[in-house]
Amino acid sequence: MKKKILVSISSFVFLLTLILQLGCNTDSTKTQNIKSAVVETLQKETQIDSFSISLSSAGGITGLGSGYTLTSDGVIKYWRQLSFVKDTTLWEEESDITKILQFKNELDSCGILQKKYDGTDNMTTSLVYNLSDTSYTWTWEDRGIDSNIPTEITSWYKEVIEFCTSIKK
Repeated sequence: MKKKILVSISSFVFLLTLILQLGCNTDSTKTQNIKSAVVETLQKETQIDSFSISLSSAGGITGLGSGYTLTSDGVIKYWRQLSFVKDTTLWEEESDITKILQFKNELDSCGILQKKYDGTDNMTTSLVYNLSDTSYTWTWEDRGIDSNIPTEITSWYKEVIEFCTSIKK
């Protein structure tokens, strides 16, 4: 991660220097093409890879499920689903993207990516982490923050749920 940040910073500094040097000769088509290429490179370097994190609980007699989905663009969605019927969004709010990125980074570094949890019961809780090229799913018995949360994410899970529920208060 540090290496990627250093590469991005050094790319940014190099490209910024190039722009400043070319700034004196703005009439040339060649210079404009170079500037366009520099801007495109900067946009690619600073773009956040898309991801989503979904936390949900489902089961019981009704099969009713509900959960939150946090996305890389800062949106939090609260939804409900009845059995196999398509989910229904109850609300959707823009949130603090830095907090969502913090949750993603903590999930990346907590050690759960190398673990497998696939518990099921009458009530089952799920964590689904979708990256642009990979998807992870963990499930455990019981509802939400009651019990059986994988040890790697116990405090993380509670913090994310608390953050999501505070959005609509």
